[in-house]
Amino acid sequence: MEIGLASLGDVLPDPVTEQLPSDARRHRSIVERCVEAEQLGFDNVHLGEHHGSGYQLSAPPVVLAAVGERTNRIRLSTGVTLVANLDPVRVAEDYATLDCLTGGRGPRSWPARATTSPVPSSLGPGPASFQQLFAEHVQLLVRLLGEEGGDPYGRGPAPAARSLHRPAPAGPDRCRCGSAVARRATPWRWPARLGLPLMLPSGNFAPIEAFAPWPKSCRTAWAEAGHAGRPALQPATPCPG
Repeated sequence: MEIGLASLGDVLPDPVTEQLPSDARRHRSIVERCVEAEQLGFDNVHLGEHHGSGYQLSAPPVVLAAVGERTNRIRLSTGVTLVANLDPVRVAEDYATLDCLTGGRGPRSWPARATTSPVPSSLGPGPASFQQLFAEHVQLLVRLLGEEGGDPYGRGPAPAARSLHRPAPAGPDRCRCGSAVARRATPWRWPARLGLPLMLPSGNFAPIEAFAPWPKSCRTAWAEAGHAGRPALQPATPCPG
């Protein structure tokens, strides 16, 4: 069993002064809590990405890099990365760079647990195109993690100078898909077909019954795709922090 610290960067008032901390203080506090987590023996930290909402963390790789410079052992992860609204090649570059700087401490969930919740349209697609882009970008991330050669956009051989640093170790097993809420009666099957583990949140996002069909559907799609064993289904309980 692994024990991790998860933070979505909630912007909350100080419980004593009832004053909101400054942006600088809030970011510094997140770094300090992650350093303390390593000192207390935690296995990993997970920092969730949000934009245009009541959460502080809009640039997890930057904050994780600061944590990496202050720690030696703890694994560094997102929880989640909004890949539908981002350039997946740039996402891979950012987290591969983090991995290089920290001696490969990006965990199996590198570089993206990806959520179904769309962010403001100012950052990219709206809900209408979100699901399609999400699936396309995750599949591209799997390719980037698992292939040493070839252009990431499928246009031919890789250029002589690659900007994507290879994580250590490379491989699609470092990517997981996650869902914030059970939006569909029929759960996703394509992550299991790709061989990706699935992360589901706790019942505070939706009634626990809403997630009941997901494990069976994932296991069926996993077996139909010819993968050995059983798919990993990971529960997650985000906490204010």
